Amino acid sequence: EPSRVFLREADLDKLEQLVFRKGQKHLARCRDFFLMLCYTGLRFSDLSAIRPCDIEETSERKLLLTQKSRKTGKGYSLPLYLLFPKEIGEPSRPEAILKRVLAENAVLFEGETGSKLRIFGITCNQVFNRHLKEVAELAKIDKQVTSHCGRRTFATILATKVQMPTLQQLLQHSTLDMTKVYVQLSNQ
Repeated sequence: EPSRVFLREADLDKLEQLVFRKGQKHLARCRDFFLMLCYTGLRFSDLSAIRPCDIEETSERKLLLTQKSRKTGKGYSLPLYLLFPKEIGEPSRPEAILKRVLAENAVLFEGETGSKLRIFGITCNQVFNRHLKEVAELAKIDKQVTSHCGRRTFATILATKVQMPTLQQLLQHSTLDMTKVYVQLSNQ
């Protein structure tokens, strides 16, 4: 059985609390992208393709991501407000990241042209993984963290909170057996 790396919620907290220096903006963006992978369970290809026009805001100011999967070609709608909630009345963890990134880059995303730009601007998995190793080191996480680790982290944490068929739908798997491969249960 191969070793499949995943992070615990305490590791995610370490990543969220990281403070970057002025010249490390690329690492901050990398950290945000990785946290979104962990909080949404999306594939690298799907998250890297997200544009402002893929985000819908409900009348209650909650975010919904509607997109087509790059791998399967199937459309999906992901209620970001239900994933990794914080305090009542506050945005969920993925919503908070997305709202902050959109606000910080509001000028870029204005108008019809801006609404079609990729939100995170990360397109190369290999370069991303290289920067992610630096981020993990700064957070004192001693694991071989890669983009795919985000998907396994999502599956493992949510396996204790939702039923397997729901998790299967969130991960967009065609079989429950594939979903089980992603879940790493531990005594903790």
